[in-house]
Amino acid sequence: MWGENLEHVRVFGSKRVAILKNAVLSLLSYRVKILFKLALSMSD
Repeated sequence: MWGENLEHVRVFGSKRVAILKNAVLSLLSYRVKILFKLALSMSD
């Protein structure tokens, strides 16, 4: 029983880490896009 529980927690944890990484990456790319647009509009 304990082994199954630990395995479940580990899988759940790795899924959460992956979701967090995806969220951070999408936020970063979003900010980079905005900064890029700002830089382009300022260079005009």
